[in-house]
Amino acid sequence: MSHVLQKSGAFVARLGTAAGMIAAANWVFDYPFTGWAVWQFGTLMGGAFILVVAPMLNYAIVHWYRRTTPDWFGMEWLRAQEAVQSPTTSGRFIRTLLRRSRLLAFAATATLLDPTYAFIYQRGRLTGTRFTPADWWWFGLANVIGILPWLISVSAVVETAKYIAT
Repeated sequence: MSHVLQKSGAFVARLGTAAGMIAAANWVFDYPFTGWAVWQFGTLMGGAFILVVAPMLNYAIVHWYRRTTPDWFGMEWLRAQEAVQSPTTSGRFIRTLLRRSRLLAFAATATLLDPTYAFIYQRGRLTGTRFTPADWWWFGLANVIGILPWLISVSAVVETAKYIAT
């Protein structure tokens, strides 16, 4: 029994470490790095820089995700809820929402959480480790939907701070 607990504890530790590392990388990229790029290079050039670099980071995360087996972010579990025949009111509500507005769920995930999570929700490990043309399309769409509103927000904050500082 203790061997099972040790293995379970090790798995939970790895899961928490991986998710924590990715969350930390995303936080550093989203807040100080994006703000610095917009402050340093301006809205247009800083935004262009982020639009090139952010998808690279997201691709690295997706590539790593596809090479591992756990559902690190719970997005594949969420997608699987479409097929669950739960008799509860909340189960029926979630199933109906996901079935009727998968694109809305994708867009909300990309905008409110992270483009990487939206891509994983939409495509997961459907095509193995290699990207198909459909994967590239969904990946690009997730990044545009997720990054542009964030850049606009960060740019507004930075430009306001610059205005106040002068």
